[in-house]
Amino acid sequence: MTINVTIFGSCRQQSIRDLYNVTSIQEELTYPHYTKEVIQAIEFCKGIRPITEEESVLCFRTCILRNKGTSYMNYLDSFNSTDIFVIEIASRLSYEYKNLFLHHIRAENNSTFKGDITIRDLTDDEIEEDISSIVKLLHPKPVVFVSHFYTYTHGKRYMLASLLERICLKLNIPFFNPSLLLDEYSESELFESEKVLNHYTQLGHSIVSRKYKQIIDNLIGKYT
Repeated sequence: MTINVTIFGSCRQQSIRDLYNVTSIQEELTYPHYTKEVIQAIEFCKGIRPITEEESVLCFRTCILRNKGTSYMNYLDSFNSTDIFVIEIASRLSYEYKNLFLHHIRAENNSTFKGDITIRDLTDDEIEEDISSIVKLLHPKPVVFVSHFYTYTHGKRYMLASLLERICLKLNIPFFNPSLLLDEYSESELFESEKVLNHYTQLGHSIVSRKYKQIIDNLIGKYT
């Protein structure tokens, strides 16, 4: 049985490609980081959020990098053929311009965009409401939420991961916290040596992929 997975998240989720057929949506559209950005991407792929090609260059990561717009029709078949969705929430920072939620690179210093972008922290209540909305938008397909990882039990990353875990437990939604792998493996085994840990090593991807296999196979088994 071929299992089609759509990822809404960062390159840290690419371990899944070793085991399943991952749709092109992540690479060809965007790597969303915050809940409202995820909702926008899902609604766009479903064709229920009208975003023009000109607007897509403002908000979606791949369109920004290529400076080329896109249409939801390029993703609709892949979206509809998806068996399970993996959603990584890595930040609570929201980048808002008019009616759009922007990928963070649009607001970085090297961006030529001169629009007035509102940058703010999403509240706990907003994040909970958004997660509930994401599940409803993807119903009846299964979904698993993933947190960013942290190395200290304090700070913004830890607080967001803890919030996501509480919300998913409350709403009975599958949740994976990759930071728990640090109970079994060292940082050097899991992560590339960086000032801020963002990328898995080859071994790290292998370890994470095995964890995803447990989660995804279990969820697919419940829905088949």
